[in-house]
Order: sequence, then C-alpha cells, then structure tokens
Amino acid sequence: MTKRDDAANDLPGGDYERLRHNLATREPPPPLSPVTPFDAQLTALIDRLDVPLAGKACLHLLNDDLTRSHEIAQSKEGVATFDYIHAIVHRREGDFSNSKYWFRQVGDHPVWAEVYGPDPAAPAHFVDQCRQAGKSPSRELERTQVKELSALLQHVCKGPAL
Repeated sequence: MTKRDDAANDLPGGDYERLRHNLATREPPPPLSPVTPFDAQLTALIDRLDVPLAGKACLHLLNDDLTRSHEIAQSKEGVATFDYIHAIVHRREGDFSNSKYWFRQVGDHPVWAEVYGPDPAAPAHFVDQCRQAGKSPSRELERTQVKELSALLQHVCKGPAL
C-alpha cells in the first residue's frame, strides 16, 4: 500500500481527525509548489466533511488541491481567514506578488504569531523564502507550511494542532 493509499484507507466520510492527521503527517510533506493533487479522490470526501468551510479549504491545501482551495477562498473574499488561505494558494502556485497582496488584505491574523513569531512582516518574508527555493524541495520550508496549515485548521475547527 502506498502512502497515498493510506490517506483515505478505510476512511468514513466524517472521519475528519484521521484525514487531517494522515495529510498533515505524510512523508514527504506537501511540496511548496504542487503540480497535481496528492490524491484526487480525496476532493469529494473533503467536500462532504462536516467541518467549517475554511477547514475544508485547508484540507484541500494539505491534499495539494490548489484549484478547490482557491474556489473556496474566492467564495468568501474579504473574510480574513479566507484571504489568508487565498494568500497561501497563490504562494503555492508561484504567484508570489499576488500572495503578498492577499497577505496584506488579511491585515493581522491570530495564527501568524504561532507560526511566524511576533514579526508582522514574517508571512511576506516566508513568501520570499518560497520564491528563492523555487521548485527545489526544502524540508524546512515545507514543514513550516504544514505547521501553518495545521494551525489554521486548529483555529477554524478548534481541534488540536499537529
């Protein structure tokens, strides 16, 4: 069985915790700039989960489904957490200037201090680090990205961070 198979193995439609854990702890971690979803079959399963819409968008990001996460973020434009998700989508797409635009739209977000520390410019600096990494894998940056998505999931779904 592959790691990809493990993400959805015996997963009932409402098993958010198991799906979140499997996606957030997969090895290697989600790439900075994915080309395709990690597991396209998870798209429909994530959409059926009984979790807040922002949680679904974060799970889609952990599954490298940028298209679906982008659709969700755009549907709630102007809401800080969705604008934050929108910024992450553009960062992962390699649209770095647009990512920074969406981070500016967020203003300040409670997740930032947990992920990046007290510097309000840190999310933009992380975008710059991702730009410098290009298509090359960087485990340190990928782990920061997973920490960010896990913290967002905790924020919107009030579950434990991974």
